[in-house]
Parts: sequence; structure tokens; C-alpha cells
Amino acid sequence: MRSTHSVALGVASVLVMGGWAGLAAQYEEPEGELGLMQSRGALKPDLEYPLLTSAVRQSGQPVIPIFEGWIPNVDGMNSMTRLSFSYFNLNSAEGVDIPLGPNNFIEPTQFDGNQPTHFVPASECCNRRYLSSFSVDVPADYTGDVRWTLIQDGRTYSVPGRRLYEAYRMDNLEAFTISPVAAELRFGGPGGPSGRGRSGVTADRLRVAAGDVLPLSVWADPQPASATMVVGSFAGEQGEPRTTTILRWYHHQGPGQVNFSEAETILEGGAGEVSTTATFSEPGDYVLRIWAVENFGAVNQHCCWTTAFIPVTVTP
Repeated sequence: MRSTHSVALGVASVLVMGGWAGLAAQYEEPEGELGLMQSRGALKPDLEYPLLTSAVRQSGQPVIPIFEGWIPNVDGMNSMTRLSFSYFNLNSAEGVDIPLGPNNFIEPTQFDGNQPTHFVPASECCNRRYLSSFSVDVPADYTGDVRWTLIQDGRTYSVPGRRLYEAYRMDNLEAFTISPVAAELRFGGPGGPSGRGRSGVTADRLRVAAGDVLPLSVWADPQPASATMVVGSFAGEQGEPRTTTILRWYHHQGPGQVNFSEAETILEGGAGEVSTTATFSEPGDYVLRIWAVENFGAVNQHCCWTTAFIPVTVTP
């Protein structure tokens, strides 16, 4: 029987996830271990990785933009490549807001606009990073950089996204990992528009007045019919269909504060509807983001999860 377990969190305390491949690669596991990036079990506490956590302070620190990697053939026709980006807020207690514009932009400008403007504080888990917060689709033959730049207190932090290096190639929907299948998310119930993988689906725009409660819901299927893989372990043995999805709701863009009644839900027993509510502190245009993953171990194997977005207009 399907069940859900929910955790009530304000936006300031929403947990974030991710794995810093560059720093993790510098950590040497004891002889005989698989290494952080190939861990078959639960992630170890971050305190065992001082290199990953030493830069985090409660407040006053910058947000670092990060290029995750690239995904080929996102349209199934070898004509588009998806570039995936994340960020690392080096503050454990301070959220940071940087509106789109001269201090938060992507070049070339044709790719600008999908990046976050609200940066959640670093969490106590999952290497403290905010995983795959947005992506940019470019033509498959595009060879230039797609550069995301943040400017804070007069200092510039910038990262180029590019598809030139095979080492940055990523799986998107399925892979031989401990989380082998990206869930399917739908808006409007089991028959609504659907998507899988990074930037899987975007809902129709919602409207609500500032201070009012906005009901939100998404249909999640851990083992969608479009999936071809049913995998039981890292090694790829066949197993039971996936039945669990962890969903987290985030404030992605918008000028004020967003509070969710339930910012995390664990959906068990197969496909089902997941609901929460959101309240907005002030008027403006917002974007909410949903992140769905079966297992937190996937954050270090870079597959497989699904991202979805909900645009919201908040009126006075």
C-alpha cells in the first residue's frame, strides 16, 4: 500500500543535496574501499571529509556557481545537448538572494534566465551542495562556453559550461547506479504533462496573493512505463521495480520568502500524488523547483533524478 512521510520545513531550513566531484576526487579512501564517487552504500557523514566542509561558515560567505556536466541527445535526435549547473552556498545559516541582471547572468544572453536567484543555505548532509539546480539546452554542435556569473560584494564568481570533455558527460534518465531510474513527474494528475530527468517538466503558471496559502501537487512515478531498466544494484543485476521517491520543494526564483508546509516527502509503494502548500511574503514573479530522487547515494553518481518547475505570479 502506498504511503508518504512528510517533513515540515521553512524555506530557510530546506535541506540541499549534492556532491562536489572536484573536491571529492581529492579525498583518498582507505585501501580496499570504492571511493566516495563510487560508494555503494549510504553517504558517510560530511565531518569525515574536512576538505568539503572547511570553507562553510554561518554567514558572510559567497555562493559558488558550479558546472555539473553535459548530457547528449536530450531531444532523442542528436541535435541538442543539455548543460547542468548547480551551486554551493558557503553559508550554513544565511540564504542569499541575487536577482537576475548585472550580478546574476549567463552568457551568451540567449541562454540567460533559468538560473536560481535564491540560494538555500548549505545543509548538514550530502556534501552540502545544491545539486543540478537548472540546465541549459544548446545545439549539439555548439562548441563555445555557456558561462554563469555571480557578482557579490564586488567579487566575481564565474564558471564555464561546455561539452568538450568526455569526463563531464552525464547520464540523465537511466544508469547502472544505486538509483538507476529517474522518476516521472506530472502536473495535473496521472494523465497530465510529464517529464523525466533534469528540467523534466514545467507546470502552467499559478497565481496567488501574497500571504495566502497556495496548494501545490505533483504526480510522481518511481518506475515509469517509459523506463527500460529495472536494476537491483550498482553491478546491474535485475531486481524489483523502483517504488520509492524522495521529493523536495525549493524556492528557485523570486523576490521574497517562500515557506512550504511540507518541504520534503518520501513517497513509498509506487506512483502517487504528493502535495504541499506554499506562502509568499511579497508580490512578484516566482519559480518553485521540485527535485525527485530515489536514493541520496545518487548525488555522487550523478544519476538518476528528475527536476520540475512551477512558475507563480504573486499579487499584492
